[in-house]
Amino acid sequence: MSHPLAGRVADHDRDHDHDHDTEPATAPIEVTDGELPPADTVEAYEHVLPGAADRIIRMLEQQSEHRMALERSLARSTAVTERLRQVLGVAIVLVVFIVATRLITGGHEGPGTLLAVADLVLLAAVFLGRPSAPVFVERPRLTRAARSGSADAHGSLR
Repeated sequence: MSHPLAGRVADHDRDHDHDHDTEPATAPIEVTDGELPPADTVEAYEHVLPGAADRIIRMLEQQSEHRMALERSLARSTAVTERLRQVLGVAIVLVVFIVATRLITGGHEGPGTLLAVADLVLLAAVFLGRPSAPVFVERPRLTRAARSGSADAHGSLR
């Protein structure tokens, strides 16, 4: 025994099998600034699934804590790397200066002096050529128009 609509569904599918000029279905996309969705969206989730709002807030708090932990870890590793560079730089300068001193005291005044002067010049160039504070480059933020696709890469409207 077949279902009463089985023939109608098959006929309907057969009629539309050759209909290729239809446009694909589109759905509106909502773009939000920041991590927290709009209150009406959270309220809709809460209505569909009780407790969803608390879960969304908890998830966002966990993501925020995770991101802050990553940033702390990055800051610590950057500080350790910077300190290691300084220590190794001083060690290299001292070794080269000791070699230059040995050359000078060993009767090779020309090469020893040249090595010592080059060592001091390079040390001064590195010291003077570095910024006094770390430079942070902020990632460019897209405008709302650019995120929605109605602007070019620079945020200018089409």
